[in-house]
Amino acid sequence: MMGFSGIFLPQLKNDNSFIKDANGEIDSWIASSAVLPMTFMPFFGGYFMDKIGRKWSHFIAAIPAISGWIIIAISQNLVSIIIGRVLTGIYCGLLGPITSVYIGEATSPSIRPFLLGGIAMNLTLGTLLCHLMGTFFSWQTTAWFCLLFPFIGAIFTFFSTESPRWYIDKNRIEEACVVFKKIRGESEESNKELDVMMENYKNQTECTRQSSLWNTVHELITKPELYKPLIILVLYFMSAQFVGINVVTFYAIDIVEGSLGKNFVNQYLVMLAMDSVRVVSSVLACVLLRKLRRRQLAIIGGSGCCICLITLSISNYLLSIIPDSKVLLVAPLVALLAYMFFISICVVPLPWCLAGELLPQKVKGLASSLLCFSSFSAFFLAIKFSPFLFTNIGSHFTYLLFASSALFGTVLCSIFLPETKNKTLDEISNAFKKDRCLNK
Repeated sequence: MMGFSGIFLPQLKNDNSFIKDANGEIDSWIASSAVLPMTFMPFFGGYFMDKIGRKWSHFIAAIPAISGWIIIAISQNLVSIIIGRVLTGIYCGLLGPITSVYIGEATSPSIRPFLLGGIAMNLTLGTLLCHLMGTFFSWQTTAWFCLLFPFIGAIFTFFSTESPRWYIDKNRIEEACVVFKKIRGESEESNKELDVMMENYKNQTECTRQSSLWNTVHELITKPELYKPLIILVLYFMSAQFVGINVVTFYAIDIVEGSLGKNFVNQYLVMLAMDSVRVVSSVLACVLLRKLRRRQLAIIGGSGCCICLITLSISNYLLSIIPDSKVLLVAPLVALLAYMFFISICVVPLPWCLAGELLPQKVKGLASSLLCFSSFSAFFLAIKFSPFLFTNIGSHFTYLLFASSALFGTVLCSIFLPETKNKTLDEISNAFKKDRCLNK
């Protein structure tokens, strides 16, 4: 879904396109139509996640995705394209609060960051494959190709197990123990974590376990162990969106043309090079998430993004004054590739990794929905209004705005982000409750 507009929008400008009057406004609506339903669908995803479980919520979410890609592939007009995009956006919005929660609950602390980082790796790999298909084939063929991923994902989900923590929340203790031992084994570390989970469950009152939505909201806004991690995550997710993560993905060809010109290099080649950097960097990020502390990675990645965006801003400004300079064209090319590297090792994977680790268990459905709502709202605003910013204030000022967001996220993490590396979910939650610092 995220990479499709990057190859679809340029093909709309072809002479044989069924849209003859495509412009920046139409482009922005086509791109953002998939993002708009993502802003409110996380609330449904959080509700389903709590009611029917993580597994079946994931399985049901594949239905609109499969339908959406079929509609896009056979579309003959703009309306059906947008309908298909909306359906694929519903799929992404539903999965937003589910995927990181399921991985965080079902995996051990030692491999949890690697698998949570795999979310971003899969996104970047999917974007590369979509752009690769769109470079050599029509957007219709690319849509049929994209259909395979939710279909295969639904098959794998059908044969997967439910989260043991969901079984515990539903007072299905025996099933929880069986599933936990099935996916985590019976090592000393696993048995210790299971004992802690059971102890925390026993300490909860029946009233707490069966609390209403209002009681959940009240707890979320009054207890520091609940609202502190949510505030940190909301601000970090929103700053990550305004760094331009998805703007480059959705408007890849236009970004390359705006920074390097139409005649300097093949725009599709640069786009694929950027995607390749993202994939390799995402694999590296999975390793770094196991090796480095979270705050270290956030500071390295955020600072790198900030420097690259400032370089892009300065070079684009100079190119507007000296448009024929071949030397100046090297700087934005290097900055774009370096920008993709720093985004992929930190800004993309780290927020989702932290979401799986920081969100409190007792309000995980509501908290993850609020988090995804704020993130996807920022996502929509960035995608919808970035073309306006590039056109009206220029690329150099737009990149400076992105750089300021990167700086904000870096400062936020350096001051307030707790360290979660090698901590169990219960240890992280208890540390917020006791107001202890996890950075040490």
